[in-house]
Amino acid sequence: MYKKTRSILLVLVSLLCFLFLTACGTSSKDNTSEKDKKEPTKTYSAKTIDTNELKDNLTNQNYVIVDLRKDEAFNGWKIDGISRGGHIKNSVHFPTTWLKEVKGDKLSSLLKKKGITSDKTIVLYHSDNNESKKMASKLNELNYSNILVYDKLDEWANNESLPMDALPNYEKLVYPEWVNDLINDKNPETYPGKGYLIIETSWGRPSKYYTSGHIPGTVHLDTNEIESESDWNIGPVSKIEKTLKKFGITPDTTVILYSENTMEGARGALAMMWAGVKDVRLLNGNLKA
Repeated sequence: MYKKTRSILLVLVSLLCFLFLTACGTSSKDNTSEKDKKEPTKTYSAKTIDTNELKDNLTNQNYVIVDLRKDEAFNGWKIDGISRGGHIKNSVHFPTTWLKEVKGDKLSSLLKKKGITSDKTIVLYHSDNNESKKMASKLNELNYSNILVYDKLDEWANNESLPMDALPNYEKLVYPEWVNDLINDKNPETYPGKGYLIIETSWGRPSKYYTSGHIPGTVHLDTNEIESESDWNIGPVSKIEKTLKKFGITPDTTVILYSENTMEGARGALAMMWAGVKDVRLLNGNLKA
């Protein structure tokens, strides 16, 4: 039991760390200066890099390879017609959507935090090359000079000899389109097809997210139903099993959880995994996604 619980904790902790870091990277929506608002990003034509040259520089410390796509693509899901999920080996993640949310000094600080600095050669890629051009223009505005665009991501993914990485347990973080396919009987990637339940978790009464409108078929879980009244820790298992039975959840049910507070969803996921549910997922970004 100890080893099983420890492995479950490692999975949940790694997922929570990812969610936390993503949230921190996109928290500054109000830092837009008047200059940012008035001056549109100028068009900049960056040079391209071919597949062989990129392959030769994968481990070059003077190169920073940047994946500009959404979380789910970088994490490991196969989307946008790309044949392999995940990212080019050694890539850092900087979605172009962040350009709308982080401005001015905070943008420069975030780029530096990601290792995207002007003294390096920056290689940008996205399944939509217009997004790469957008990022190249922004970096050029910030006085970056060594900018390259890789516009052959499909070619890279189609060649199994070229390395790509995915985050461990990426399938535990699902995204809105995946959930939409699920509720519309489209059998999305990694769904085992043994039945599912979508759960909104919160302490006490349903949250405003649930009462004002929720994903079709969602049920509400009060975290009191999975916690000990004496210390509010998760358990005992007998109490969790009673709650699972109430919702008709078996060990083979795919359970997707979301919450207003990420921790509440994660606690629900941990409780269910501890009680023996094999396939437990979290909606990345919750309903804000």
